[in-house]
Amino acid sequence: MLMPLTFDDYIGQEKAKRSLKISIAASRKTGNPLAHLLICSPYGFGKTTLVNIIANEMGMPFLKMNATNLKDVKSLLLYFSKLTESCIVFIDEIHILKKDVQTALLSVITEFSLTLIDEAGVEQTYDIPRFTLIGATTQAGELLKPFLNRFAVIELEDYTEEEKVVLINSKFEKLGYTATAEAIDEISRRCRGIPRTIETYVKGVIDVALSNDETMITKETADVYFSIHEIDGLGLTKNDIKLLRILDEAQKPMALITIESKSGIQNEDIEYRYEPYLIKLGFVDKTERGRVITKKGRKYLHPDEPDEPEEPEEKKPQKANKPEEAPEEEPAPAEVPEEAPAEVPEELPEEGVEEEAVPKEGGKEEEGVQPEELKPDEGGEDGGLTDDFFSKINDGEQ
Repeated sequence: MLMPLTFDDYIGQEKAKRSLKISIAASRKTGNPLAHLLICSPYGFGKTTLVNIIANEMGMPFLKMNATNLKDVKSLLLYFSKLTESCIVFIDEIHILKKDVQTALLSVITEFSLTLIDEAGVEQTYDIPRFTLIGATTQAGELLKPFLNRFAVIELEDYTEEEKVVLINSKFEKLGYTATAEAIDEISRRCRGIPRTIETYVKGVIDVALSNDETMITKETADVYFSIHEIDGLGLTKNDIKLLRILDEAQKPMALITIESKSGIQNEDIEYRYEPYLIKLGFVDKTERGRVITKKGRKYLHPDEPDEPEEPEEKKPQKANKPEEAPEEEPAPAEVPEEAPAEVPEELPEEGVEEEAVPKEGGKEEEGVQPEELKPDEGGEDGGLTDDFFSKINDGEQ
């Protein structure tokens, strides 16, 4: 049997195991029920396996419920009224429960009672045996906050490269096979870091070895399996590539429901099984308008097309558009007003009109002393100022 039964057999998730061991030890010493738990992780991370281990360590009966069967509040009574004292109830994908069911379940786990209103409008309260509820979810944010706050949250982490190798080796050993380091590496590169996928690949590769009467699992054995099932070196499957191609052809963000209709892949499988890995690889982005393929994703689909560093280079002219930084050169025009006033006093003293140009403070007088009016044709034959010129000035003062 591949499923581990103790924490020692469960590979990886050291932080989660340490936290759970402490909670279990405290429960045993005080005699109090184990706190309600919510285990959060991506798809296929072994949440159910971990709950089985908790039940074994606590020595309690274990009951698994399907969240899709808890359709309404009345269905809670059907399942929970039959519980035995101190058992562990496990609800996988607990976030899909309807809001009114979550609200009723909140009362069950806090007061261990359930109140229903019958057809006559009469309230009836039913006692529920004390139990520990363990929920598993890929989307904790979908739970009502008052309901979520009643759980001690355990978050599972991504597996390291070393943990993946140990996990693959242990699967082969439990099934009585030995694999080369190269074969293990091929599985590790494609498994997406998901324990359930590792188990599927190990069993599949062993089937190939059995069909060829091989006793040692080699890289070639693994390559045959991955070739048959069209799983590439990144671990992408036919469905992954189908989703990428749909987004590539769209050339615009797509809603999840549209992708579902075009691909034939169920909404939940897209969102929880395929999409997270495509996002992790940087091939897909989620935007407010929908899902969109990235440049990296397009490059994966069209490896022969030229790289696209051209776009950043086309934007370089914007950086090179620093000629528009003309504001820095604007100080040059500022020198003009400095020179202009300097020329005026030079001309006025030479022509002897220095005293007449003084009354600038009078307002209109300034217009009569503009240097432009001192044209040669205003003077006499020797270029001096005529009586006619001074009469014009006197008229202006009046």
